[in-house]
Amino acid sequence: MPMNRLLEESRSFDPTAVGILLEALEAVVAELRLRSLAEQEKAARVIIRLAERKSDFDAATLRDCAINIMLNESGSTLRA
Repeated sequence: MPMNRLLEESRSFDPTAVGILLEALEAVVAELRLRSLAEQEKAARVIIRLAERKSDFDAATLRDCAINIMLNESGSTLRA
């Protein structure tokens, strides 16, 4: 998964937060059926960006927000 490399570029997250980010990413990848590494990396970037904006976040909220962002940016073609 691209999350580990991207976390190195981002601010530091504690181990609990990293677990939440990974859980959210796995859910987004499954829900949107993201196959390519580029799509998965984009999802990881979206999730990290969302998490950096809030000090308190959970996997379900990150998942839902990331799915909405990705569908809006792709014109909803990801679920086709």
